[in-house]
Amino acid sequence: MSSTRWLWRSVGFGALLSTAVCAAGFAYAVNQIIFPQAASGVGTGFVGTVPAPAANEGAAAPSEPQSGQAWEAKTQIRIAALGDSLTAGTGDITGKGYVRSVRDKLEQRLGKPVYVYNNFAIPGFRTTDLLKDWEAKKDIARSISESDLVLLTIGGNDLFQGGEGIFNAPNSQAGQASKPDEANPGEGTEDRTAAPVPSGSDVQLGEAFNPQAALTRMPEALQRLEQIIDRVSKANPNARVLYVGLYHPFLDIDKDRAGAPIIQRWNTAAFEIASRYPNVTVVPTYDLFELQGSKYLYTDHFHPNQQGYERIAERIADILQ
Repeated sequence: MSSTRWLWRSVGFGALLSTAVCAAGFAYAVNQIIFPQAASGVGTGFVGTVPAPAANEGAAAPSEPQSGQAWEAKTQIRIAALGDSLTAGTGDITGKGYVRSVRDKLEQRLGKPVYVYNNFAIPGFRTTDLLKDWEAKKDIARSISESDLVLLTIGGNDLFQGGEGIFNAPNSQAGQASKPDEANPGEGTEDRTAAPVPSGSDVQLGEAFNPQAALTRMPEALQRLEQIIDRVSKANPNARVLYVGLYHPFLDIDKDRAGAPIIQRWNTAAFEIASRYPNVTVVPTYDLFELQGSKYLYTDHFHPNQQGYERIAERIADILQ
């Protein structure tokens, strides 16, 4: 009888123990379902192999400090552009200009969506016009603040002003050709033939290239360029800002290359300004048009053609890689 009693007690104790184990297992399973992160130790100080979920996964990426790694980590690239006719794409019959070509190249190279968020460029704009437009259109600063890349061209119209003063008028006092001596025909005519007007050009070329006219405009224009770069950089310190430098569109008629050092002076000053801002880079373009310039210029003898814009876009894409 005593052995039977102990047998039933053992069976009862085993059943009770099994019930307790089942209850504990059930509670653990419920806890895993309801509180998966806490149960696995994630976010509780537990050191293990389970990775924490990415912050803001699926949401728009926040502004990131500039680095190659941050650039590669972006899920998409948004471009804001502003400036003059070069950023507007004047001269490219396809309408793409360098801005949309940069978009295409970056999308292909980075393997992620690239968008032209806004293009505020207006043909004919000078530095004064851009500063006024900035004040009038509050969405310029806002668009820049929400972009990853800012493309900018400005300054060419300040220096060249559509050729105004850059070329001495044929009958002007400064550039008037001396008349041939009646007794000695041919004297006084050396190097005084008027430069030909390019087909389709709106620039009235005069007798001689006069780069000094550009030189006198430079100091004040550079001051305004610095204001523009400062505003753009401060509007979004984490965006990559690329200022496209100037090239010499009149090299083929500037036989002495008197304009070359003046344009170089502008570009050097632009480099010095950009160096004060860690997110600003100057894109050199002078060499892209130095040889066979006419091959890469539009018929107006001033703006790039489709091939010229493609060369600028290729250089920008290379810099951003």
